[in-house]
Amino acid sequence: MGAMEDQQAEKAAQNLEAEHGLGALQEIQQPKRKKQKTAQNMDGNEFEEEDLLICRTLEMLKKIPEFQSHFSLKVTPDHYRLNNRTLRESRHRFLDESRNEVPLNTCGFSKKPHINEIDAEKYLIPADCQYICDKVENLREHIHETFDLIVMDPPWYNGYVKRRNKSQGKHAGYKMMGIEEIKAIAVPHFLSESGLLVVWCTNNHKMIHQFRECLQHWGLDLVATWYWLKVTKAGDPVTKVQGNHGKRPYERILFARRKHGVNCRRKVKNNVGKIHQNSESSVHRSEDCNQVCVEHMNFSSHDNQVPTQVDCASDYKEILEHSKIDSKVQEESLCSKKGTYSNVCCGEVENASDQVIPDELVLVSVPSGIHSHKPPLYECIKPYLSNEPRCLELFARYLQPGWTSVGLEVLRLQHLSFII
Repeated sequence: MGAMEDQQAEKAAQNLEAEHGLGALQEIQQPKRKKQKTAQNMDGNEFEEEDLLICRTLEMLKKIPEFQSHFSLKVTPDHYRLNNRTLRESRHRFLDESRNEVPLNTCGFSKKPHINEIDAEKYLIPADCQYICDKVENLREHIHETFDLIVMDPPWYNGYVKRRNKSQGKHAGYKMMGIEEIKAIAVPHFLSESGLLVVWCTNNHKMIHQFRECLQHWGLDLVATWYWLKVTKAGDPVTKVQGNHGKRPYERILFARRKHGVNCRRKVKNNVGKIHQNSESSVHRSEDCNQVCVEHMNFSSHDNQVPTQVDCASDYKEILEHSKIDSKVQEESLCSKKGTYSNVCCGEVENASDQVIPDELVLVSVPSGIHSHKPPLYECIKPYLSNEPRCLELFARYLQPGWTSVGLEVLRLQHLSFII
């Protein structure tokens, strides 16, 4: 199920019942939104090529047993009527409990996982990570090394976030940045010669064009574009893929390298779909030979749990057992909320950093209940990195073992209320 208002959800439930002869069909009206004079409205669907790629890929995926087993929920009228109510309540509770900001210039480095208390708030810190709570613009004041991988999810200008900030306060949203502010970030200064920049990008075509100019300013070339398709537990897109509307169920991920680097010489289309699930792998070839990459976050089937990312569960369990939290709650939380990720790769690689990154891969997963919470990409990107790469995340909101993370909300999703 995608996001919808409760009245829409009730009509959808009634329609599902009608399909089984239990009632009459209801017209589901979309919420009224102010129309904007854009090229999209005047010239038709500006996402047509991407839409076709997503639809073709999803159609192929639905024939694969691994996909069917991952996304196996059979939707009932009750699913619509609940409308993710318990998850929404959990999200509001988390946002309220974690609204206290971590002081600027709070920095930390951990060798072992532990719980850190800052201004009476508790945060779960994974092993071997460094974090810096500060504006990304101030990066040079804190870091004096280069990285093989830089991942960034800039706070692009977003009308939804603007309305949310206005109605609920900035604790429910974030401060947005224009393209000139993003361009001012010293990305080339921290990217190694053979390094890879990975950027979560808005679907706004004007901003995409402006960001391409930003890459040129940094001396980088766009070498590949991937897509993250957000689906329900039943494997259906959270919103319609095609049509003349702005809200797409997918987001794009841009890959860039220095102009003299690998991938800048040629772009390679995909020819093999390879799904790695735990230690087993299977290869599937499609008729049109497009590669498919599936990343699925298999969280608990309990809808009242806010998805979270927990690594090294046994280590964290030991930490929590020494805290003041009830042990039964710890056990249930770790079992029901631990995310299990299938390792997604695109082939065995000998000299990973010299490999050409394939274009137009589609990653599929159930999205988090937290706005703009992106899935971790490392396992997907790992085949194209050198051994033991140095990794940096900008605008980070959670920590990853072995990474350096920087951002104003760098510990937000490490808050203990999100973990347990």
